[in-house]
Amino acid sequence: LDFGLLCSVQKTHSQAMMAMVVHLAGQQWVDMVQDLRDLDLVKADTSSGEVAKELERGLGLKRGVRTQDLTLKNLAGTLSRLAIKFRFTLPEYYTLIIRALASLEGIALQTDPDFKLVGAAL
Repeated sequence: LDFGLLCSVQKTHSQAMMAMVVHLAGQQWVDMVQDLRDLDLVKADTSSGEVAKELERGLGLKRGVRTQDLTLKNLAGTLSRLAIKFRFTLPEYYTLIIRALASLEGIALQTDPDFKLVGAAL
């Protein structure tokens, strides 16, 4: 599935990823930015308010999209655009995790064309 690529994730990063899912579900953007900080992605001098506003805008939730209807592509694309704009620091495992999740979502989509990994995680 992942071509044998393995990685280790710090416990604090694992906890921040779980918190991020909870904050995404609740559309708690400032808290989600803190999760990104806890993942060591967002630098301390980056404005939480600006990143939170861009998260909400990028995910389309202002336009009535429900959190459970987000696609992994939309979430990953938004985070990638924010990473460039706000100069996120990406840990070495970031690409491996996104690739593994995309593979899992792709397999699920073969069975259910309406499957949403984000919705399943919520």
